[in-house]
Amino acid sequence: MSPETAPFHELAHRGALILSGDDHRTFLQGLVSADIRTVTENHSAWTALLTPQGKFLHEFFIYQHGSTLLLEGERERLEDLQTRLLRYRLRARVTLESAPDLAVFGTLPPFHGPLKNLNHAGDTTAFGDGIACMDPRLPAGGIRIVASRQAISETGLPTTDMAEAAWEQNRIRNGLPDGSRDIEPEKGFLLEYGFDELGGVDFRKGCYVGQETTARMKWKHLTKKRLVPLRGEGKTMPQSNSPITLPDGQVVGAIRSSTPDETGTGFLTMGVVRLDAIQATDLCCNTMRLKPCPPAWLRLPDNR
Repeated sequence: MSPETAPFHELAHRGALILSGDDHRTFLQGLVSADIRTVTENHSAWTALLTPQGKFLHEFFIYQHGSTLLLEGERERLEDLQTRLLRYRLRARVTLESAPDLAVFGTLPPFHGPLKNLNHAGDTTAFGDGIACMDPRLPAGGIRIVASRQAISETGLPTTDMAEAAWEQNRIRNGLPDGSRDIEPEKGFLLEYGFDELGGVDFRKGCYVGQETTARMKWKHLTKKRLVPLRGEGKTMPQSNSPITLPDGQVVGAIRSSTPDETGTGFLTMGVVRLDAIQATDLCCNTMRLKPCPPAWLRLPDNR
């Protein structure tokens, strides 16, 4: 691959909705965990929709595109996201439509062309008929592009296909959750999955659906488990929801998403692990040994 070639990976499991109308910003602001007043043509956000009890329903990215907002979420669950948001419409003047012509792509360094100007989390720029954004959670997450497939070919950047494993390895190493693959809907709480440290929740914005529970967990330190990357030995990857145990068989967590590692002799996986076991050196899943690899951004109880 030449040094000026941009490797793109199409995130086929992600898609977009378009939110528009006179009230679209105030409508969304009262529903989701992030402060969307920070979303501009130059800055994007990551957020979540919760149940009234504060349990996770959807995570998605918010990008300003002209006079509308693009909501990038899990493609197979976009209809559910659309339905749940519109339940709160009442008299709000908003329209929420699917965007089947838009695809989602990811790319990792080195960046070229207009992508070189994106340096900080959330930095956003126009890209063809869509947008490009440095991951609002963490710059190490790479750049996300929401645009038509034709726009990618018309950028003038020589492109190659990035292997899915390369994107997934980077995502998991950095501890970045990917929708319901990592967060079980109607069961997980935001602070268990890094939304605090990764900017997906704002504790000063005021009310939103599920805000009371989320704030109580924050201020009373009620979080008992966290999503954390783990390295495993062997070429056979564990299935999602497989139990994570101590040597004595005590269950301390569960496997979420996984991918082969860089060497091809092991795997990387996300696991929801009890706080008292996150730094254990002897975790396992069935007969596979697991090593927790908490990212630098993750705040554990002794360094809140």
